[in-house]
Amino acid sequence: MSKLKISANNVGIAGEFYIAYILAKHDFKVSVTLGRTAGFDLFVKNPYGMNMTISVKTTYSSSLRKL
Repeated sequence: MSKLKISANNVGIAGEFYIAYILAKHDFKVSVTLGRTAGFDLFVKNPYGMNMTISVKTTYSSSLRKL
């Protein structure tokens, strides 16, 4: 069986969209920057109207449990 090669960039983008999805489920308004801003990955407005920025850190290992 050949190993699947996944780029670090793709892992990072997947992580950003996953966190954006989780926040959106909880009524946060989320904008994914796709690496176009220095210092943060997500621009977020919480349900009370407060703005914040989030930096997402990701990692990948083929030995992790499969979902």
